[in-house]
Amino acid sequence: MSFSWTYLTRRFVLMNYRDYLAVGIISSYAAGKTFQAIAEKHDNEWTMQHVYTDDESDIAFKEVTNKTDGAVKRKLSLAYCDKIKMMRAERERAA
Repeated sequence: MSFSWTYLTRRFVLMNYRDYLAVGIISSYAAGKTFQAIAEKHDNEWTMQHVYTDDESDIAFKEVTNKTDGAVKRKLSLAYCDKIKMMRAERERAA
């Protein structure tokens, strides 16, 4: 049995660094896109939560998502944002 020319001239395993580099670049790009999509989905879900009313006595307006942690945090963060904007406006008027 004789050796074939392709057996003698084929690439050694450690010489596949270009293939490893290409797979690494492509897989890191795909993983980055996946993580970015997941993060944007979570951000959008948090931003789009609805707080319809604080009056829980009226059953017609009672919603399941009304008092979730994310909804309450969103409401408080928007109030804090408005407070910061008012403070900036006062500083600009003073200056």
